[in-house]
Amino acid sequence: MQAMMSCGSPLREPLKRAIFHHFGCGVIELYGLTEGIITTLETEHAEERWASVGRPLLGTDICIVDSNNCRLPANESGEICARGRIAMPGYWRRDDANLAATYVDEEGLVWMRSGDIGYVDSEGFLYIVDRKKDMILSGGQNIYPQDIETVAAQHTAVFDVAVIGLPSTKWGETPVALVVLRDGSDTDPLMIKEWVNERVGKQQRLADVIAVDALPRNPNGKILKRELREAYKERHYG
Repeated sequence: MQAMMSCGSPLREPLKRAIFHHFGCGVIELYGLTEGIITTLETEHAEERWASVGRPLLGTDICIVDSNNCRLPANESGEICARGRIAMPGYWRRDDANLAATYVDEEGLVWMRSGDIGYVDSEGFLYIVDRKKDMILSGGQNIYPQDIETVAAQHTAVFDVAVIGLPSTKWGETPVALVVLRDGSDTDPLMIKEWVNERVGKQQRLADVIAVDALPRNPNGKILKRELREAYKERHYG
């Protein structure tokens, strides 16, 4: 094996470490949008930055903004925005979409919104937190499913996992995990729920764990959380 690249969604750290352990070439991780954002984490930069998706391509700038359109400093999470030579000029005949996808800074420079939440460290390496539309608002707190999924994926019985927000009488939304169990496992989902809740913050605790045969994915392998939310929207929690 001479080279490997991963894209579509962030590699979980245990898998990335395993690839480096078993393959001398390691793996280049790529984060990108068709609209014109690309970052890569080169193999020589992976050590001690396992959760990063790297730095932007030459000619592309990245910034992080909060919900009030204020630029954020290093290590603070917000929406990832970019500008540069590969960024699209706009969506064809979609003024509404262009408005939603545009951030104009205090100097009048136009940036493209990614719809992803992340942060940049002091050395310019980007870290993906989650999709903005997948964020769960529970009791006034922003909860990022990917943080909970990272923990749940470490359970020995869990083959695949997706966390979504479902209606809650008390909190508005509450995290629920859909898990695919490993072949031959008969682990009670309640035990997985308790195991995860012992390892996450109080506001991140799962209201439920539901065992499923498979998770819906698009042709690029991304989990279709919109379909999961639609399928389980009638479930309500206290």
